[in-house]
Amino acid sequence: MCGSKQQNRCEFRSSAMGQSNAARDKLYDLRECPMANSDASDKDIAGAIMLRGDFTNTKFKAATMSKVYADEAKFDGADFTNAVMDRGSYRKLNPCEICFPVESAKWPFVHSTLEARGSGLS
Repeated sequence: MCGSKQQNRCEFRSSAMGQSNAARDKLYDLRECPMANSDASDKDIAGAIMLRGDFTNTKFKAATMSKVYADEAKFDGADFTNAVMDRGSYRKLNPCEICFPVESAKWPFVHSTLEARGSGLS
């Protein structure tokens, strides 16, 4: 996985800052992590590098995901209910495969690369 030797690298950990400014003491590296069916609910994972990670069926309920870099990551079946997902990069994401209840959606995301193609949220 990208040559990283950090033990327990592929775990959701909240920032000690508790803010969405992505301030951390070191890089939050989740690149290529196999984290399908995990739970990141209520976590502050702002600033994470999630490139090509597998987050299939992962719960991101009320998670803070500001400023994440998640290009080519898999989010099939993920639940983003009440998540903060601003100023992030989620290219190659198919919003039609995400569980995103319309009643909790605040669309459009500000500065997000997500698009409403075919999702019924536009």
